[in-house]
Amino acid sequence: MSKAALYVRVSTVMQLDKESRGVQKNDLIRYCEDILGIMDYEIFEDAGFSAGSTDRPDYQEMLRRIRTGEFTHLLVWKIDRVSRNIIDFTEMYQELQTLNVTFISLAEQFDTSSIVGQALLKMILIFAELERHNAAERSKAVLLSKAEAGEYTGFHIPFGYRRNPKTKEYSVEEPEANILRTIFDMFDQGITIYTIAKHLNSLPLSKRIKNKWEMTTIERMLTNISYTGALRYNYRSYTSKKERVINDEKDLVLVENDHPAIISSELFERCQQRYTERKNMVYHVRKPLFADLLTCTTHKIPLSWEKENARKFSSPATYWCPHCPKNNFTDEEVGSFIMNYLLNLLRACGQISPSTSPLALKRMLLRGKDFDGMAALTNAEEIKRSLLGSGSANGDIQDKQRKLRFEMQMKERELERMASSGTDNSDISGDRMELLKEAIKKLSAELQHLENSNGIQSVPQVDYLKTCYDFYFQHNLYHLSDIDFSDCVKNIPFYDLKHFFHDVIKKIYVESGKIKAIEFRIEQEKYKIHTFS
Repeated sequence: MSKAALYVRVSTVMQLDKESRGVQKNDLIRYCEDILGIMDYEIFEDAGFSAGSTDRPDYQEMLRRIRTGEFTHLLVWKIDRVSRNIIDFTEMYQELQTLNVTFISLAEQFDTSSIVGQALLKMILIFAELERHNAAERSKAVLLSKAEAGEYTGFHIPFGYRRNPKTKEYSVEEPEANILRTIFDMFDQGITIYTIAKHLNSLPLSKRIKNKWEMTTIERMLTNISYTGALRYNYRSYTSKKERVINDEKDLVLVENDHPAIISSELFERCQQRYTERKNMVYHVRKPLFADLLTCTTHKIPLSWEKENARKFSSPATYWCPHCPKNNFTDEEVGSFIMNYLLNLLRACGQISPSTSPLALKRMLLRGKDFDGMAALTNAEEIKRSLLGSGSANGDIQDKQRKLRFEMQMKERELERMASSGTDNSDISGDRMELLKEAIKKLSAELQHLENSNGIQSVPQVDYLKTCYDFYFQHNLYHLSDIDFSDCVKNIPFYDLKHFFHDVIKKIYVESGKIKAIEFRIEQEKYKIHTFS
């Protein structure tokens, strides 16, 4: 059973000539019923749409339903009602042929069921497209002549200006002009467009800004020469796919001193130069903390990584080997392991001696929750030899500290007993208590002095341990029982933390989701690997 699609289009809603919607619809309905004998039909109409583009709602809906096989005929009043572009029409016509849909144009009196009709159709399309190009050229020539004379050409009035429709003159809108001056001044001072947008969004919005200030809006303002008082026409155009294209300079029309200036030409030129420099800069994504340190032992390649927020340089990251399953790490996991291991390493330097067994050293270095499930260090004896001489000289200080603490505790307990027994009334007891207090004070001062001197003397001679000790003491990490890495990230500047890891460590070797070895920078071009099993 036959069913026809009747398509109607006019360029403007108010077009009232013989090609108006009413005339087109009546003629199409009569032809469909009287000539074709088809009573089942549906009308599709687009009002106010140009033939230069096929991006029309009813036209696209009609094609969609034709593709489903709903219609057998497509009727139009005139061929240019569909399109004046020969390429667009040819594509549609070829699709209709594939779907066995007959195309009929009333004004040209032909249908595509015959070879003659097909040939005539293509000839008409060529002249239709020629006419469209001629009309476009005529319109462009008129607008260019108006622009060269400084007349209004229908362009969008820039932000910061108003136009009087009677006098046809431009005036500066001061509240908006002040915002524009702020934008140019901030950019001239080296402030980024992102920061400018953030600043403007913290202020009450202007009426002409709908939701918020976008970076693209500010970029267009910074490159708009209209704010210097010049009239610019034919700067950009749009393709059939509505893509923005910047035209050649030879096609540009520029009229100086056409309207009042908001920005000086000197300021505008400085901003253009700065904008061009920034646009040509090559930005590199800042790498996360362990991007260049983590290496897969199986495939001998650095781990891939991805940050949670690519724009934020301190954003946490996830690391993985692209060739290994279940080999993911996070900054939190790696950082907590490394920082607590270094803390244990520093403490071991003050306690190790030639008589320290490898097993005791392993326990020193692998104490804490971060090392649960870690069986042992496979080269503890080798690590011990590298540490000897660095921290063993502090053995005497450590022993003296322990003795002083023990003596001070004994005197504090005696003082507590005397105070609780109530014997402080006698002169002898009072003198004794004063002596105890004085002795405790001296012991405390001496212990404090030893701790401070131990802080200096216990600095190992090995480069990476000295760097580590200085960093830990600077950030009050040395006296902690264990280190919370998330607190470190919050309180220590990102690059301080990153430079510390890279100064101390050359590589972190991982395998099957676990850290297998850490290669420390012992001295210049000398490294020591701590291997875990």
